[in-house]
Amino acid sequence: MRQFLISAAKILLGILACAAAGFCIVFPLWKWATAHPASYTWAALAVITAAAACLLYKRCRILGKRTFFLRLTRILVMAAGICGCVVLVLHQRRILAPICLLTAAVLCALISMGARKLER
Repeated sequence: MRQFLISAAKILLGILACAAAGFCIVFPLWKWATAHPASYTWAALAVITAAAACLLYKRCRILGKRTFFLRLTRILVMAAGICGCVVLVLHQRRILAPICLLTAAVLCALISMGARKLER
């Protein structure tokens, strides 16, 4: 019975420690976000941009420049096609939306074929 109570106390202490750490991290951020939303937004965007730049740099070093930029181009073309499709649907141009998506897919295929020719 004593071992059970010690284990339960350890679990409860762990839960309380996690809650306290979460409160200590989240409360100041929440206070900052509600008091100064513009500066908080810019700071969050800066952190996200820096993290994305670090990830892209590491990925570029692993894959090599040519392969990295070809993959990045395909991703950006598809993202632009999806965004264009969404914008067209929201602006009541539903007939053009599939054409936009199909065009992005064809461009990705052309980029892929061109990339294979460059690698040979």
